[in-house]
Parts: sequence; structure tokens; C-alpha cells
Amino acid sequence: MEGQQRATDCLICQREMTTGICILGVFICSQCEARLVASKATHSGYDKYVERLRVLWQRIFDADVKAGDSAGLAGKSMEAVECLEPSTG
Repeated sequence: MEGQQRATDCLICQREMTTGICILGVFICSQCEARLVASKATHSGYDKYVERLRVLWQRIFDADVKAGDSAGLAGKSMEAVECLEPSTG
């Protein structure tokens, strides 16, 4: 199985994809990433992005509350990296 990539569900389109980015353990496929970057608040479908990304933000703030950290993840620098073999955990 060497050289094969595992598929995981995209946060936005919820399809199984193999390439994209992982942000705090949440996967966004390359196609959705490109559409998201090019989108404007006035575009149709923008509300879908906001709603789906709310899942990511909720995880950040839930983690802060559980940790009792007022600065928490929201107050720290975050980095997105390309996922060629995303984890599903």
C-alpha cells in the first residue's frame, strides 16, 4: 500500500478526497480550499462555507473552555499545512 493516499471526508463538501489541507485536525479538500479562497461574502454559497467552518471554530473554542485557557488556541498563531495523507482521528 506504499505510495497510496488515504481518503478522508472534506469538512465543506463532505466527499472522500485524498488531497487538501488539515487545519487543527479538520480536512478541507483542494477543490473546496480553492473555492473558499476565491469566494466573496456576496457570492451564492458563501453561507455554506461559513456554516461548515463554524464546526472548526467550535472545536477551537470548546478546546479552550475544556482547558480553562482564556488565551487558548484562538489567541495563538495557527498554521495550515497540506495534507497528502490525512489522519482520520
